[in-house]
Amino acid sequence: MTVFKAPSRGLDLVYLDPPYVPRSDDNCYIKRYHFIEGLASYWKGLPVDMSTKVRKIEKKFTPFSYRKAAIEAFDRLFSQFSKSIIVLSYSSNGFPDLEHLEALMRRYKKSVRVFERPHRYHFGTHENVERAKVIEYLIVGQ
Repeated sequence: MTVFKAPSRGLDLVYLDPPYVPRSDDNCYIKRYHFIEGLASYWKGLPVDMSTKVRKIEKKFTPFSYRKAAIEAFDRLFSQFSKSIIVLSYSSNGFPDLEHLEALMRRYKKSVRVFERPHRYHFGTHENVERAKVIEYLIVGQ
């Protein structure tokens, strides 16, 4: 099921943690960082590539993973849950940037607050890689 088919009525709070537009296709969340995805379904129906070290799974389409579709997808998402408090987890290395996300959320929410925390990715990077240093955001719309 996609988030766009999820029920939206009667929800007090919605926590959203969509995939970020990847820097390269090989860094795709769905293919590489799919532990929770697989665990939730016991990997049933997910073709796992056993020839790779990280046991990639087939990439499913999500508009959040493509620059051409991400902004429209966030707008649709915020509209869908406009009657609930929205908590969006996102990163400074994602697209769209914080300013775009705040502006989109303000279309549907009177109050938008941002909480920030520095973070360093450790998986698959070495300590001198600057892109490993990011700011993680919680964007809260009420």
